[in-house]
Amino acid sequence: MDFVYYFDEVVRELFHLRGSWKMRRGVFIAQVYFTGVQALKTVFWISLCLGIVVVLGGHSTLGGVDKNIIYEILISASIRDIGPLFTSIYILMRSGMAISTELGNMTANREIDALKSMGISPVDYLVTPRIFGVVVSVIVLSIYFALFSIFGGFIVASLLLNIPLGEFFRDFSIILNFYDIALMLVKCIAAGVIVGAICSYHGLRVQSAVTEVPVRNLKAMTQSLICVLSFNILWILVFVVRPA
Repeated sequence: MDFVYYFDEVVRELFHLRGSWKMRRGVFIAQVYFTGVQALKTVFWISLCLGIVVVLGGHSTLGGVDKNIIYEILISASIRDIGPLFTSIYILMRSGMAISTELGNMTANREIDALKSMGISPVDYLVTPRIFGVVVSVIVLSIYFALFSIFGGFIVASLLLNIPLGEFFRDFSIILNFYDIALMLVKCIAAGVIVGAICSYHGLRVQSAVTEVPVRNLKAMTQSLICVLSFNILWILVFVVRPA
């Protein structure tokens, strides 16, 4: 299955869903539960520590500078840049391989052929609900990541800079703007589609032997990571970097 043809079919199915939602609902819910809900504990601790480290580092480096710079750094780390990127890579490592492995085993065991023989599109039934599930999970986990990294930043700010809760969130909300939130959502949606589509593709590319699955997993991980990082770099070059 050529990737261009496959991705074209994925896009058409994403925007023109056919068949019964009830048939896909179970796949979607299972994907959200595995990708999003079960990852909450890990994301909580990492995001909290990131917020603490960012403000600690900012305070030690920029202690005598305007406190607004620390808010800027925290927004960049938790919402605009590091948060969505970390969440995307974490989901790729955790759920991307699981998607590729599951679909690869189904392909090797002829379950995909059985679906086709019943007139059921594997892309429609198996791929699109997984992509939707990954996109929703990336968005929710990125918001969750942002909230607790900001809270971690507040803990340090209150201890080192004696900033009360009301003042911290008032000043933070002044620095934060709609562009930061919109950028986070765009990155989350793009990363979810990239991870879900590429990992599903490699799972369906398994021919006949289960021994092909690890090879496809490696290709799925590598290509997804390259695409996610390339998207972030391209976005920075186009929308952030300005010519002097």
